Amino acid sequence: MLIVTAVSGILVALVVFAYLTAALIFDQELRRSDVFWAGQQAAKTMTEELKKCLAVTDPQANRITFWWRDVDGDSSLEASELITYAVSSESLLEISSSGSRGLANHVRALNFTYDDTTGPKFVAVTLTLSNESGPLTIESSAWIRNE
Repeated sequence: MLIVTAVSGILVALVVFAYLTAALIFDQELRRSDVFWAGQQAAKTMTEELKKCLAVTDPQANRITFWWRDVDGDSSLEASELITYAVSSESLLEISSSGSRGLANHVRALNFTYDDTTGPKFVAVTLTLSNESGPLTIESSAWIRNE
C-alpha cells in the first residue's frame, strides 16, 4: 500500500508540474501574440495612412511627419493637417494637432527608409517590439500618393 501511495504521489506531482509548465508557456505565448498583433495593427495603420498622404514633410530615420489630408480644401499645408509617427517611452504614438494616441506598446525601435529624402515616394517601415521572449520585428512599406 505504501509503494502504491508513493508511486501515485510521484505521478500526481509530475502531472501537476507538467500542467503548471504548460500554463506558463501558454501565458508567455499569449502575451507575445498580443504584442505582435498590436504591432501588426500599428504597422497596418501607418502604411494605410502613408499611402493616402499628400506629402512627407519631415522624413527622418526614426520618425516621420506627413501631410495627411487637405482638410479645408485650400491646397495649402496647415499644422492641423500633419501627422507624426514617433516612439516615446516604448510607445508608438500617432501625433496630430488634436493630440496623440498610442498605437503599440513595448516598442524598442521604429525605423523608416526612404527612396529619396527630399521628396520620398516610397517608405519602408521597420517596427521592433520587445517582450520577455525576445524581439519581434514587423516590416511594411507604402507608396506615397504625393499629389
